Amino acid sequence: MKKIACIQHLAEEGPGALADWALGRDVAIELFRGDLGQLPTHEDYDAYVLLGGPFNVVGADCPPWLEQEKVWLGNLLRKAKPVLGICLGGQLLADRLGAQVAPIDHPEGGWCEVELIGDGEDGGQNMQVLQWHERGFALPAGARHLARGSDWENQAYSVGDGMIGLQFHPEWTPQIVKALNHRFTAESPLPMPSPSDEARYARMHQWFFGLLDRWSASWSK
Repeated sequence: MKKIACIQHLAEEGPGALADWALGRDVAIELFRGDLGQLPTHEDYDAYVLLGGPFNVVGADCPPWLEQEKVWLGNLLRKAKPVLGICLGGQLLADRLGAQVAPIDHPEGGWCEVELIGDGEDGGQNMQVLQWHERGFALPAGARHLARGSDWENQAYSVGDGMIGLQFHPEWTPQIVKALNHRFTAESPLPMPSPSDEARYARMHQWFFGLLDRWSASWSK
């Protein structure tokens, strides 16, 4: 059985749809709470996933535990380990790959449309995704641009076969969104899930599962 180390940064932001994908692919997930100082102490994992959270990757507001995680991630990348970063995780990965992470002019929140880039069946299509961020990443050197948005151009990238960074949240489920809304109340820009959103969640998760299948092919050989 393949095994993923998944770094969580907020109690409400668990693996979500990632766990559903792993269950159907016979992949085990071991969770670590980065915000509680928990990081893998060995490298017996096939791949790593970095989840989101309301923290700053760079600057004086970057918490000490996240600085420690950045050092850990840099060591991981020097060993060419497969890494998928989502939102905060995508910014962490971009930062460690030498790309700038900075505030954006128009923060994104709720359902937003992105354009998928590529030659596959999704290339040229638009998709509704969930967002909540006030910072964005530049594309790392040599990265392939995978998705763009109207308010923030850089929504997804890959470097080689094993490193992927996403700005949006395809792993979020209605349960996660409800939990975030309960915690952040009026601060949250996320719409409460409703039956009218079911098709958008289904399409987003379908795309995410395809991305995970392609990513896992690079480390499942």
